[in-house]
Amino acid sequence: QVIFLALMLTTFSLAGCLGDSDNETSEDTDNSENTGNNETIILFEGDQAGECSDGADNDRDGLFDCDDPNCAGSPTCKISEENNTNLDENKTQTGDEYSDFDDEIMVNLTNDMITSGYMDEADCNLLLLLQNMDPIWNRYDLKNQLLQTNLTNAPNYKIWIATYEDVDGSALLPALYDWRNGEIDTTLRWGLYVFDDDEVSYLGAEFRRGTDLGNICLPSQRDGLTNLFELIDPPFNWSLPILTAEDIHRFNQSRNSNEPLCEIVMLNHGNIIGDGLLDRIHDDAVTAVNRIGESDVNVWFMNSTNDYYDDLSYAMAALNNFNGAPEDFIPNGHFFIIDNNVLSDWTETNYFGYHQYHKIGNPCHSEDRDDVYRFFHEYGLHPFYNGNMGNIIVNASIDTSYKNNTEYNILEKSMFDENKMDLSDMIHTDSTLMCLINEENHEFYNISQTWLINNQTVQGEILDLKEYDVSIGDSVTCSMQIEDLLTSKVFIDNWNLTISERLPIAQNMEIIQEEGLASCDFKILNPDNLDYVPVVVWMVDSNDDGILSIYDDWVSNPSTNYTLDVNNTETINSPDTHQSGKKISCILYIFSPDVANSIVGLELYDGEYYYDISELVLSVNSVEGIIE
Repeated sequence: QVIFLALMLTTFSLAGCLGDSDNETSEDTDNSENTGNNETIILFEGDQAGECSDGADNDRDGLFDCDDPNCAGSPTCKISEENNTNLDENKTQTGDEYSDFDDEIMVNLTNDMITSGYMDEADCNLLLLLQNMDPIWNRYDLKNQLLQTNLTNAPNYKIWIATYEDVDGSALLPALYDWRNGEIDTTLRWGLYVFDDDEVSYLGAEFRRGTDLGNICLPSQRDGLTNLFELIDPPFNWSLPILTAEDIHRFNQSRNSNEPLCEIVMLNHGNIIGDGLLDRIHDDAVTAVNRIGESDVNVWFMNSTNDYYDDLSYAMAALNNFNGAPEDFIPNGHFFIIDNNVLSDWTETNYFGYHQYHKIGNPCHSEDRDDVYRFFHEYGLHPFYNGNMGNIIVNASIDTSYKNNTEYNILEKSMFDENKMDLSDMIHTDSTLMCLINEENHEFYNISQTWLINNQTVQGEILDLKEYDVSIGDSVTCSMQIEDLLTSKVFIDNWNLTISERLPIAQNMEIIQEEGLASCDFKILNPDNLDYVPVVVWMVDSNDDGILSIYDDWVSNPSTNYTLDVNNTETINSPDTHQSGKKISCILYIFSPDVANSIVGLELYDGEYYYDISELVLSVNSVEGIIE
């Protein structure tokens, strides 16, 4: 359900100042705010604060706000002139979810809005501090929570969306870091702020009813913000039955009497009813129960401790006794199944986690068993790897080969096997790819695979790129579809690859020693004739422990000089006058010329911080030896 938020601006029209607007100002606009009881004399538009954004023709010359040349120096009108399309361009570039919304409703903050003072013009403001993040977090994103809320009355405050960092940590809003002397804590991943002319207040990392707003803004504006928080975080209605020690004693009697038992227990590890996480856990469980419908399988909720990570609860102690576990044991697992099966041996895995449910064997009686599995499937659990918040990752591998096994292809494959080259650098226009699903056959799931290349679907495990019109930079995807046979849900795991050039690679590396000098000798294979610069880094086992370590041993600065004076104890930072018998290594990095110019001479390790150059390299290879 998409909910539209309407934000009426009480003092100015953002659409009129930041972009085209269909709203026209009436000629009989009420100017009582400007004249008032004191009969203020208007000399020209903009001679009083706020006149260039109040939607009025204050000097009665037929020109309103930024259309009046007298407002040319106003910060608001500077934004209008210089950044008229800034919001639209920003939305287009970032794929922001608000791109379909009118600017008056919610504002995506830009650096110009901060530095020009435009951000400070509204007298009460709600700011959402955000980072661009993996889409899997969208369910918990503050923006989406806001979008899904219906404000029945027009807010009397402005809402700013401040996406201040990109997914790689790069700053998108550098001006925000210094705004009001650093009042916004940009070390946070996300959060909510409210500010007025004088004060900035942090409200927390989520919308939560009952948030104390203090004395910021006007009382009516605080009431509006309080209403927003209550709409987003309404009073929680708990409906799952709470398991008690008395219930467990009753189940034990039923098991001793061989009465049918099939109870799923959800264990809570210290989360508090009313916080966002526990509310979602509860709601997901209720949804799963409702989808199953009528069933003899019951789902219970139980606190494993009385307080937040504190004393063991009476119910947990009773469940441990039922399970044969030590009475004071607090499990890490999130579920337990109470049935008629008597566990002969106690193991911690009797309490199982989100990724272990498919290993529970055959719980309950056969007539109830499918409902047990159905609950976990509807709840969203599965036997596949969860990389992030439910993200499914299939255990699969890509095998790349070529019909012509050239010297380069053989070397490339061997470097990949030695973890010296990434798979992403090995996909070329003449590669033959095989996408292999290594998953075991899971009951209730069907896994299939297809290729996607240039928006074309190709069936089968093997893809010969020579048969298609592909170029450097084109994408190739192994798409794996997982069908849940119990719920009919289909999950997708896409392995995205990019066709790349053949990078220069060093081979036949050798350390040649003569008269106290060690030389790093090598040969470069460069079939695509790319521009490159080989850069050498030497390592010497200066502490003589037999292990080469960048943190504990001497490391040279990157250099295009491929020789080293191994007898110069001052150079290699070793107290020994004789270096013979020590380990030595030549690491050859191949960079593009521009990167090489910035790397050569750089101190890689200063005793505290290691400068990692591996992300900048085209390829890397190394050879070790012993100083003679």
